[in-house]
Amino acid sequence: MRRKLLIFALLLAAVLPAKAQFVLTGDDPGYLKWYSIDTPYYKIIYPEGADSLAVNYGTLLEKFRPAIGLSLGFVPGEGQLRMPVVLHTHNPVSNGSVAWAPRRMDLFTVPEPYGSDPSLSPMSPATRPSWSLTATVS
Repeated sequence: MRRKLLIFALLLAAVLPAKAQFVLTGDDPGYLKWYSIDTPYYKIIYPEGADSLAVNYGTLLEKFRPAIGLSLGFVPGEGQLRMPVVLHTHNPVSNGSVAWAPRRMDLFTVPEPYGSDPSLSPMSPATRPSWSLTATVS
């Protein structure tokens, strides 16, 4: 009887569709609900509650895109799909990375200690162009 039950359970598991999530960094809590906004050349993916931060990052990335294009000799994003930019807001240290496959940019942000207004200082002015440059070269 146990053998038949085991065979039935294995067959049932083989027939039912499985759902999984590929996590490259693995730092974000599983309960987060994700949203996205599209700019002309970027797709900003962000967790619930970080929509103003996502809009600010999208504005800054679009603002620096032409300047980066002049230094590279081509304008990033032309003739390609929008570059995915994933904002990870539940991290103790700010950082950024660009992945070759799947092509995307991950930005690890830290909450503002004195408020949640992203226009105050979402990222250092010295590092803004370098993140976009890294994303377009990769």
